[in-house]
Amino acid sequence: MNADYSAVQYQGPTEECIVNGYFHESEFRSAPYFTLRIDGITEPEAK
Repeated sequence: MNADYSAVQYQGPTEECIVNGYFHESEFRSAPYFTLRIDGITEPEAK
């Protein structure tokens, strides 16, 4: 796996995203919470 990644610190209000054991990733803000590159996955070219 390629270890290159970027992280942006979230500056907005915080909410508990785990409800009843489920991670509600995009219920309170845009998903994904992180970026990850996976070997073998073709990504669209950045503009």
